[in-house]
Amino acid sequence: MDEPNREWHNSRVVVDFVPGVARAWWCDHVHWLVCDDGAAVVVCDVGRVSVPSLGLIDTLVRMRLTARRCGGELLLHGAGVSLRALLDLYGLASALPSDDHIERDGH
Repeated sequence: MDEPNREWHNSRVVVDFVPGVARAWWCDHVHWLVCDDGAAVVVCDVGRVSVPSLGLIDTLVRMRLTARRCGGELLLHGAGVSLRALLDLYGLASALPSDDHIERDGH
């Protein structure tokens, strides 16, 4: 059976981060997107996050680690000033890079 026509090494998937969803679910989702579905880059839109926390930072770092272990990348999109400040405070700004130049359908 032929593989579906996809750009396996150039694919970019955008996911909307919803606060309150379990960390394990997010890591499993990233694993599926990168390892199983072949996405090269997962862009995590964190624009809905109004009050960042250490739990959020932990989840995002684990998501990125999951993507990297599968040969992919995780980038943040829409990180607010308070999230960026918290990442800077803990020295994780470079560990969770931003991609705020993506195009989304109508967004």
